Amino acid sequence: MLFRSLNMALYYGISVVMSQGIERGDLAIQIRDEQLAGKLGGAQLLVAGRGIGAPNAGPGMLAYAGIAYEVTTEEQIRQAVREQAARKVNAIKIWVDDRGGRAPSLSPALSAAAADEAKKHNLRISAHVYYHRDAVDLAKAQVSSFAHLVRDSVMDEPLLVSVIKNRVFVMPNMGGAERNTHTSTPPWFEEPYLAGLLKDTTSSEVIERMKGLWAPRDPKVVEQVRAIYSNIHRNTSRLKDAGARVILGSDTGLPDHLFGYAEQRELELMRSAGMTEMEVIVAATSRAAEYLQLPDRGVLAPGKRADFLVLDGNPLDDIRYTRRIARMFVNGEIGRAHV
Repeated sequence: MLFRSLNMALYYGISVVMSQGIERGDLAIQIRDEQLAGKLGGAQLLVAGRGIGAPNAGPGMLAYAGIAYEVTTEEQIRQAVREQAARKVNAIKIWVDDRGGRAPSLSPALSAAAADEAKKHNLRISAHVYYHRDAVDLAKAQVSSFAHLVRDSVMDEPLLVSVIKNRVFVMPNMGGAERNTHTSTPPWFEEPYLAGLLKDTTSSEVIERMKGLWAPRDPKVVEQVRAIYSNIHRNTSRLKDAGARVILGSDTGLPDHLFGYAEQRELELMRSAGMTEMEVIVAATSRAAEYLQLPDRGVLAPGKRADFLVLDGNPLDDIRYTRRIARMFVNGEIGRAHV
């Protein structure tokens, strides 16, 4: 299933995928290592291993239950980081917020300890963020990135300054919230090239199930989601205007939020928040490669790895042209993923 998802991501033009702390065992690491050895294809997988949070703060989906470390002391969280570093993960993931009230928040002291320990092992550390107050402490602790943005309010000027000063990368992850703001099938779902890619990679049964997301829902719930999305949208715009390091992130792995499909949709949403087409492309290529510590990727230049798309249209005219994939080059070889 994981390998099929990586093939699916590649089919949509995504060459590298970083997981965000949902691996209990060694399968993902084995796939990553076999890809590096040239034994497996698909989008390259980078692994954050087993994530860390306060008790009951890990992913809420049943399939991910019990994956996260549950820590309450500084020594526990440092030991968790050391254990994952020993497994040679590519990054560390922490869940910081209270997960909608079902868990205690991870304290600023523990978040700072995790960030400090990760730096000792030359590992990026990604923090799952919801509240403005947590983001303030995390930026001060110099975490590597925010996975999601502040969603309870609009980010104030001191926080924006801190994010930039401390070189925090930010992943807006707009699509998961945006899709829940609709009460009927949105026009973007029928856009020919996006719909065509979906049809190429997904069964008709799943496509019909995805359409069912927009069946009549509680208006109060929709109103709440729209308020949350408004904050995400405004914060993305404010970060862009402030010159923050925005990168592509899409929270794939949620039900019917599919690999590759979600990223292509995310590009369009980043554009809707005021980023120019070029800024969106940079966020998905060279700046993402910088964050992932892949110095041979993200730009077309001599000596770099030749991963690029040939498109039937200029994405500087319309970012949606990234969906019009005529050819794909992976490490200099022509090909398309099989799904």
